[in-house]
Amino acid sequence: MVGAWDSAIVSLSGFLTNVLAGRFLVPVEYGLFITAFIVANMAMLIQSSFISSPYAILAPRMEAAQRREYLAGSTWITCGSTIPVAIILSTGMYFYFRKTLAGMGLATALAIFAFYVATVMLQDFVRRACFTHRREPAALLLDIISAGGQVLFLVALRSRMTLDMALMIVSGTTALGIGAVYLVPLRNKSLPIRLQPMRQAARENVVLGKWLFVTAGVSWIANQIYILAVATFQTPIVVAQLGAARTIAAVSNPAIMTVENMGTPRASRLVHESGDAALRRFIGKITLVGCLPFLALGALCFAYPDTFIRILFHRSFGEISTLVRIFSLMPFMWFATRSIAVGINALKKPRALLPVYAIIACTTLTIGVYLAKRYGALGAAYGLLFNSILMVTGFLIQFLRLTRRGSSAVQAS
Repeated sequence: MVGAWDSAIVSLSGFLTNVLAGRFLVPVEYGLFITAFIVANMAMLIQSSFISSPYAILAPRMEAAQRREYLAGSTWITCGSTIPVAIILSTGMYFYFRKTLAGMGLATALAIFAFYVATVMLQDFVRRACFTHRREPAALLLDIISAGGQVLFLVALRSRMTLDMALMIVSGTTALGIGAVYLVPLRNKSLPIRLQPMRQAARENVVLGKWLFVTAGVSWIANQIYILAVATFQTPIVVAQLGAARTIAAVSNPAIMTVENMGTPRASRLVHESGDAALRRFIGKITLVGCLPFLALGALCFAYPDTFIRILFHRSFGEISTLVRIFSLMPFMWFATRSIAVGINALKKPRALLPVYAIIACTTLTIGVYLAKRYGALGAAYGLLFNSILMVTGFLIQFLRLTRRGSSAVQAS
């Protein structure tokens, strides 16, 4: 229950942060804020693929002493990787910020963005490690301070809100949360810097992480390249319209984070102890139960799109009711996709998703980019809907194939 509450807090905070930024920032800066968030997700992709996800999968199977060394090595690898990743992504973000910023304003925004990238990478590993070690209260403390703090500061400083201030709030509160975890629940825990455990952790992470990175990378292309294409070829105001409508899809994030944080270690232990058939039942149950509320909510948003936007943002983003209706069809598919992916990762077969992602990435980089360039936000929305259908169908086919093969092998033996 603590883990479920933690995931709810994080996702609700992310949802509210997007809504409050849409309310308090001018549309141009809101569009840049959304773009910055999407680019920062690339840091999460790298961090999760090579450190957090391998740790969540491998650590539960280790003895206590080996797990402590693995934790220390993975922690320092995370700290070291934040600097080059932040520099690389800030270089990319320069091409979006320069559309409306220049001089010291541009330099300040890039510096704050680099700090933001570093903090989200550290936060992702600390949270996932807490869940892996069954230290849910520590993860809850981290997210109450970081997630709750950013919402409070956004509201308190709403009359002075700028793009720089919004980015500084989300990164600064995250840094405070990370510090609180180490100073309070982990104050007596040491993380010695030892090269041998770090090299061992790096080797183990790369073996599993390379396939996670490839699949997550093409997944990122499938889900995020549309928004970046709109940000590249259209104005930040069009990005703001797309981001406002896309908020409906974000309602599935609390459940998705709960499944990933709590479901991955449990699914890994389950397949290790009870086999593929038990894993299949577990994934089927959480997918079915989790999709039902999102189907109901999507139906309401499809029926009353304008009311949804007015309640959330207290402002108009132009005629975006069609966009809202398109995105209302996606939350249940996004949840189903991530819950099925948890099962496939627990089988240590992330490469099985590569063909699915490859097909979607190819269509996105060809037809999808054209749609975003030619039709703007509406083209991107239809492209994302098509990708969601392809992804959930492909993931389900691969998961059933893998678990059926495993069950057949057990029966034959």
